[in-house]
Amino acid sequence: MSNKKRIGYIIKIAVILLLFGAIWYKVANNHNLEDIKNLFLTTFNSNSGKAYLGIALLLMPLNWLIESRKWQILIKKLERISLFYSLQAVLAGVTVSVFTPNRIGEYAGRVLLLKHKNRIQAASSTLISSVGQMVATVVFGSISFYFYYVHYVSNQASTWIETYLIMLIIVLIITLFILFISSPTLFGLLKKIKAFRRFRKYVSFFNRYTAKELIKILFLSHLRYVVYSSQFFVLLLAFQVNIDMFTGFMLIPLTFFAMTIIPSVALAELGIREAVALTIIGISSDNDLGILGATLVLWAINLVIPSIIGSALIFRSKIFKSK
Repeated sequence: MSNKKRIGYIIKIAVILLLFGAIWYKVANNHNLEDIKNLFLTTFNSNSGKAYLGIALLLMPLNWLIESRKWQILIKKLERISLFYSLQAVLAGVTVSVFTPNRIGEYAGRVLLLKHKNRIQAASSTLISSVGQMVATVVFGSISFYFYYVHYVSNQASTWIETYLIMLIIVLIITLFILFISSPTLFGLLKKIKAFRRFRKYVSFFNRYTAKELIKILFLSHLRYVVYSSQFFVLLLAFQVNIDMFTGFMLIPLTFFAMTIIPSVALAELGIREAVALTIIGISSDNDLGILGATLVLWAINLVIPSIIGSALIFRSKIFKSK
């Protein structure tokens, strides 16, 4: 066995051991685990609870298929890959992102399944996909903040604040859309700056995308956000958190937005998610255990299960491919 193959196997084994060890540690040290387990058993014995859990599970592949389609569109400038192959790469990215700060390892995980010569530039496409998802988070978060302000903070004397707030949100959304769609032009200008010339080879990759392609990415990012939010909503219902649809889709985007702006490692997110969800969703419900249960299951469905599948894909990948 060559040194490259030996090092490749060591890296793969280390990734898998880190993944399973970290997941076990995080779950085993959850102080509410026993109570949540009992709540889960109660939920599973309920017909409505089983139905809601089933819907959340069915939405999981849709969630990742949308993300895979995004990456397939972006990566086609380098390689023509199928949607299924794109899905494998996305799941591999989830695995590596689990124990890296702010999920930065997702960039490395996805490109492992690509040709060696395309890997560095392919990381740029992952960045574009992440930025598109961030735009969706800010858009939905800002809109939900407006409704939160109107329903929980505002009074008749502050009507003028509501007017300025909605104007500010509209300007913010339009600005984000324009900046994202015109990003090829912006990166083109960066190439002219002396400090960025050494990165010209990688920055030029952004210029390959058309406005139409970037609009598709934005559409898919917002669609994926709706799917993910719907998962959380049905899980809250499954764990008997009494919350109506309007309130749910007002507070859930605020919860996701707060989670996004807090720096963390993906495996440490569980504690952060619990705290944020209890703070925001707890405004409309005193079922703290149900909120914790929904948060834990959402974390397991969209992070733990995909990362376990992705670990098998990483083990099959060739980390050191011939040039």
